[in-house]
Amino acid sequence: MEAKPEEMHFYMPSITNMERDFGYISTMLRWKDIRFFGPPPRDYYQAADFFTENATQRIMVRQREADVTVIAYAEFSFYPLIGALPADCWIHWLKQHFCTSDKYPLTWGDTMFFTRFIFFPKYNPTLLNRILEEFFHREFKIRYVVVLQMPDDDSLLPEDTPCYDMLEGLSTVLYPRNFSVQQCHNVQRLHIIHRNKVIESMRFRKALPEDNDDIVEVIDVERPDLREEYGDFYIAEELQKEIDENDTHNTFIACELQHQTVGFIWLNDDVSIQTLVENFDCEGYGNMIRFSHDKPYLEKRMTVSGIEKKPYHKLFTPEVVNEIYDEDLERLIIKTLKGHTKDFTCTRPTCPGVQAKLQMGCGAGDTDDKYFLLREEFLRKMQLIETYFASPEHYQVGFRKRLRILYNVPQSYNHAEDGEFPFDTYSNVFAIKLLGLNETTDMRYASRLIATAFTAHPERDYCIISIPNKVQISRSVAMLLGIFVSLVPRPGSKIDDNVYIINRSTIFGYMGAMNILPEDVAYVEKILEKSNAMLNKRASTYSVTISHHIILSPEAMAETRLVQAVLADVFDNPNSDYHFLTIRCGDSMRSMESTTIVGFVIIRPFYRQVELGYKYYFMLNELSFKRTPGEIVLLRLHPNFMWESDAIFRHISCATGYWEFYYLAPTLSELKPLANDLVKQMQPIEPRHIAQIHRKDYTKPPPAAIEDLQVDENITYSIYYHNLLPSKTFGNSDPIIIIGFNNLTRALLRKLLFNFTNSSVRKGHCCLPRLRVIVIAAVGLLEGAYDSNFRCGVCDNQDDCYINFENSHSYVRDTTRCMDFRKFFSFVSSSVEEIKRDEHTVVLANGCELYYSKLILSLNQRFGLPPAVHDNSYPTNYAQINHRVDKIKMYYKLEAIVNDRIANDINIIVFGAHIQSFEFIDFLLKHKISPHAITMIIPWNPQVTENSMKYNISHIDLNIELILQQMIEDLGIKVQTQWILKNYIFYHNEYIISHVTFERYPDGDLMTLPCDLFVSFTLKDTVLPTQGLMLKTGLEMEDNCVLVDESFCTTDPDIYAIGNFTRLRNEVNHQYLNVSNEEIASKLIYCLKLNEDVDTEYSLKYSRPIFFQAQLPKGYYMAKVVLPKRYIANHLDNTYSVSLTTYDGNFSRVRLNEHGIVEEVVCVTQTRRKFDHLQYFVGQHESLLNDLHSRWYLNEIPSIVDFFEEPWTELIMHPNYNDLRRRIRTFTIDSAREIMREHPHMDRKSRKEYMKHYMTHFQHTTEIEKTLLRFLRRHRDDFVYPFALPEDFQLNLAGKLNMK
Repeated sequence: MEAKPEEMHFYMPSITNMERDFGYISTMLRWKDIRFFGPPPRDYYQAADFFTENATQRIMVRQREADVTVIAYAEFSFYPLIGALPADCWIHWLKQHFCTSDKYPLTWGDTMFFTRFIFFPKYNPTLLNRILEEFFHREFKIRYVVVLQMPDDDSLLPEDTPCYDMLEGLSTVLYPRNFSVQQCHNVQRLHIIHRNKVIESMRFRKALPEDNDDIVEVIDVERPDLREEYGDFYIAEELQKEIDENDTHNTFIACELQHQTVGFIWLNDDVSIQTLVENFDCEGYGNMIRFSHDKPYLEKRMTVSGIEKKPYHKLFTPEVVNEIYDEDLERLIIKTLKGHTKDFTCTRPTCPGVQAKLQMGCGAGDTDDKYFLLREEFLRKMQLIETYFASPEHYQVGFRKRLRILYNVPQSYNHAEDGEFPFDTYSNVFAIKLLGLNETTDMRYASRLIATAFTAHPERDYCIISIPNKVQISRSVAMLLGIFVSLVPRPGSKIDDNVYIINRSTIFGYMGAMNILPEDVAYVEKILEKSNAMLNKRASTYSVTISHHIILSPEAMAETRLVQAVLADVFDNPNSDYHFLTIRCGDSMRSMESTTIVGFVIIRPFYRQVELGYKYYFMLNELSFKRTPGEIVLLRLHPNFMWESDAIFRHISCATGYWEFYYLAPTLSELKPLANDLVKQMQPIEPRHIAQIHRKDYTKPPPAAIEDLQVDENITYSIYYHNLLPSKTFGNSDPIIIIGFNNLTRALLRKLLFNFTNSSVRKGHCCLPRLRVIVIAAVGLLEGAYDSNFRCGVCDNQDDCYINFENSHSYVRDTTRCMDFRKFFSFVSSSVEEIKRDEHTVVLANGCELYYSKLILSLNQRFGLPPAVHDNSYPTNYAQINHRVDKIKMYYKLEAIVNDRIANDINIIVFGAHIQSFEFIDFLLKHKISPHAITMIIPWNPQVTENSMKYNISHIDLNIELILQQMIEDLGIKVQTQWILKNYIFYHNEYIISHVTFERYPDGDLMTLPCDLFVSFTLKDTVLPTQGLMLKTGLEMEDNCVLVDESFCTTDPDIYAIGNFTRLRNEVNHQYLNVSNEEIASKLIYCLKLNEDVDTEYSLKYSRPIFFQAQLPKGYYMAKVVLPKRYIANHLDNTYSVSLTTYDGNFSRVRLNEHGIVEEVVCVTQTRRKFDHLQYFVGQHESLLNDLHSRWYLNEIPSIVDFFEEPWTELIMHPNYNDLRRRIRTFTIDSAREIMREHPHMDRKSRKEYMKHYMTHFQHTTEIEKTLLRFLRRHRDDFVYPFALPEDFQLNLAGKLNMK
């Protein structure tokens, strides 16, 4: 098709910022030649008043994207704007008052209302046609648009009179039944606009061989590789083959607009049902077989593989661990006894003779077996814990399942005479083999292709499309995948393609929602029963009958109990707060009551926005404060209709009156979330990067009428949101694989998940993340991170337990506490055997190959094996704490030691020097380990000491570590310093450490210590288990580190590496290791070109604070926030900085650099409190922090931490404060550059004074003050403690002087 002339183009964005866009519309309304229909647009002074009515689509029109001037504004809604008419009753009103005919059968499913239109008449009728065309493309199921014209009012001025002239020739007018030309002519009217009058109908016909050139040209737009592989006439060859062989399985359809071929679709109905069922879970789709109980049928039995994840209460709980012991502990001990004789002498290894052998480095066989037997019980328990928790079978169970597939046979079928009847004869599926649209055709026509495909196969209900992993998804296919559902592959699937499926009802059915009727209860029970059966993956095919004796999970039982309670409340209480709606699908020509129930939803008012606002970024607008939103308590829906989420939520809104919907899923809590089958069709709400410490007062919600729904303020949630705006997907189109799951990965995944928050159109849509990202994690890491069933038997406060306490800041902590990555990313628990760079595949331990477009190595690890250990495997009683699952394993190992009554003289060696070593010792002391059983060996490592002075490192603080060392010595813990680990000594025939040998620096003395548990806190720069993989992959390395450039790219342009095992090829003069995980993730996304906002700021240097917190012995807590060094060479180390300290029972320290910038904040206290907000103040100039240095010098600050919690800090902690800083910077940056250029030799103090006078002289200081005041006025309601403004003093003064 030829492009339209440029002057006829219009840019049509949605409303994205109510205040700003209302300003544009207000400017348009000042023109006297503006016309409108709908509510009168003038005399509105606030955006909340203008946008007071809900609208499904709000469209602004500009002539060009870069223009600010708006030339039109349009609103479309699901119901007419009649104040006394309930939103869900308009169809009854219309049929009662108007003479609708068969020509215009307006129904609840295919009709929407054009409720407001403001425009310049000179652009019509083209403008109106373009708006309607855009609307019909957005809502492809809508057939009619209705404009309601109210009776004329002669008292209105011409400019205030609604104008409907432009509708002539485009619409048909319907009059009410009481209309009379003589007696009642001034009445309401309906202007009905049919879809076909606006959008040109696409013509479909059977493709012919002579269409080859046109079709190949269309396909070349997205798949030029097909012509290269098969030649210029590959379509003609297939079409001729179909004719010659009388092929009835392939269907070729050409699509035409204006008599030109603009699209093509190739269908095939010869789909192997057996292959599909064997490789994909198709039971929820009837196994793709058309079946009727009323006809003769047979049964096809197939055995398929399946996999079932264990519930979390069967992973890390004490009951599970005891089952492990009961099953294998006795067997291991008996095996040991059979391998030992009884004539050993009882000689302790600490005797002089044996000790001499140990110092010579003697290995296995030289230790006392009887000494081992006394400890064997807890050592074997340690072995079992390590074995089971590192085994994939502990987290998921594979099984074989027999499917019973029923299929119809002909009435005359006789098995003895006719043989076996093919079970897939009555197939219910066809496939799309190829499709495409040319580049000038709107991609939204692709939805019509699917409707045509189903029309070509009227007897089949399912359509599938298979996409190879290594093929880039085309634009037209990407458009279609939004309405398809992915088939879940079975374990060991032999098909590598991604297969998607869609049901006929998705295209031709219309969705609705209405209040439940008494006769609907039975259908709701069936939906519940079927949903619970689907959870039972080992059960036989459930598509025919469902057992009434299914063992329900605790979650299913809670769901059933809740439904019963809400039903009783809804039917018995006319003022119930709950809405129980059935979700229906069917022909919109029929009444909604007679359509099929495909799901249900329970909704109640949501009163917790203000309460939870301190923790979450609620996308509040002016309308959010006028209406209470709704909370989805439970939503069940058939998977065929997931794509219809927008229509479902709109109908729910009509039935309930809510304009916004929230869904709260408890995380890391014993309270399990109730089901919401549309959760992936809702926008996730991002937790605040740092929770607000100043909280507003709020009214607690009334207690719930149902006990199971009572609000617990101590529970954290992942929150999802739908604002009734059109859904828009965001994400990467090419597959990304991330190897490693750690804090850096968590920060990266969070950045990817909420990448849409950087988009300029996010406020005009419901943003849905659609990410093609696979994360390969070691076995147990993901389960340990999201486990909520483990309970420490020692700690009363589980949140304060070492196992649940995280050292990272809230940006990373909240990735498990306030969100669930498992809903948006694919996780694989395995190790990587090989990376095939040429094939762009990653080979897993089980032989499975995963394709990637970009590969990210995120193997960040803080602690690892000491340098002297060259074996990559870990002994049974060796441990290192890098993840939560490591802490859980350590808990059970300590429990095994404490509960072993035979073992005595326990020896636990903690090998480490820094804060987390002392944190672990505090964990030992709290969990019943005697101080005399602990030995802390502080290794000799001068490089770490040098780095801590040269760089700003958050998890190292030499001064505090020295105090902690003295503290634990006072507790009775043995501390040895300046030692180098030499080797381990193992028990005979066991890979269990018996003794550890150390060498003192610098004198070389040897020391051998007995060891029952060795815990390493050795700081690592590389991950030894992956070193071989890196070398095998062929990546350039240096000193066991992967070399990368400033964009994190390795020698392979498609492989990126991040973390502490990387080094820059070209050394830079700034700190790039031990920096913020969040900032690394932001820079990597920028380098991968995945940012939604093209104007994202980027700098090679790191400038965001790094946060660290820890639990310390004797009930102390510590937090440290540092700023990365911007310059390293030719700069003084940290000992030359200015330190400000306070002590009021709590120790605080602030370190300033030579420019007065806060580089470090440290706090040590015995009060459990939040420290994340300290990040706001690091990187700020001390004068900006309320003259911090001067006030401290004058002893006006008794506690720095309390000082940073005073009301004035609200400004700096405001979410938009950085925007204010950027605006102020525009006033100063040019002036500063000019001064530096004109006076290059001026010293810093003189330059500062000169700059001050310069800013004052040119009125820049005044402009900065005005900018600050405007900011405070605009955001004044956001502050708990409002800032005083000049007008406040004027009002107070006027009151005191009785001035009027």
